[in-house]
Amino acid sequence: MVRRQWAWFVTVAIFGAGAMFAMLPTGHWRRGSAMMGLGLLVGAGLRWLMGDKAGLLVVRARWLDVTAMFLMGVGIMVLAFWVPAAPVVAVP
Repeated sequence: MVRRQWAWFVTVAIFGAGAMFAMLPTGHWRRGSAMMGLGLLVGAGLRWLMGDKAGLLVVRARWLDVTAMFLMGVGIMVLAFWVPAAPVVAVP
C-alpha cells in the first residue's frame, strides 16, 4: 500500500520543501512559491502519466485532477514571478 503512494509523496515533498523554503527569514519566498508551483505541476504530470495507479493523487476524474493541479501550479508560479519584490531597506 505504501509503495503505491510514491507519486503522492513526491508531489507533497516538493510542495512541502517549497513551503519551507518560502518561510525562511532570508526572503526567498519567490523561489519557495515557484517550488510549490513546480510540485503541483509534477503532480499533474504524474497523474496524467500514471492514470488510476497514481495512488492518492486519484481523487476525481483524470482530466479534472490534471486540470486542477495544472492550473493551481501555473497560477502559483505566475504569482511568484509577477508580484514585485519588496525594496530592500537599510537599517541605520
